[in-house]
Amino acid sequence: DRYLVVIAGDDNDANSCTGFFIYDISTDQWTSTPASMDLMKGRYRHSAAVLDGKIVVAGGGDNEGRGTVTSVEFIDVDALLQYAPLHYPLHYDDFKQIIEIGKAAYSKIPLGS
Repeated sequence: DRYLVVIAGDDNDANSCTGFFIYDISTDQWTSTPASMDLMKGRYRHSAAVLDGKIVVAGGGDNEGRGTVTSVEFIDVDALLQYAPLHYPLHYDDFKQIIEIGKAAYSKIPLGS
C-alpha cells in the first residue's frame, strides 16, 4: 500500500533494462536497487504480480533481436524494499513519466479496494 515498484522496461535508446525503481508514496522519495538485485534478463512490456511475498515477473519482449522473453523470475519483496534513496536525481521527464504511469494504474483500481 506504500510502494510503487517500477520493474525493468526499456530506455530512451531502446535497450532492455533489468533494474528496479521504488517509489515510497508516504515520503515522496525514490529508491533503487543495486545491480545484484537486477533481473537476469532485460525485458519490457512484461507482466508482474505479487504472490506469497515474491514479485513474479513473466514474459515480455527483449531488444536482443526483438524477441519474446519466455522466462519467469521471482524477486523477494522484503529484500527489494530495504534499499536507501537514490544516489542521483531522476531526470524530470523520467520522473514525470513514472508518475503518470502510477496515476493511470491507480485510476483503474476500484474504490473501496
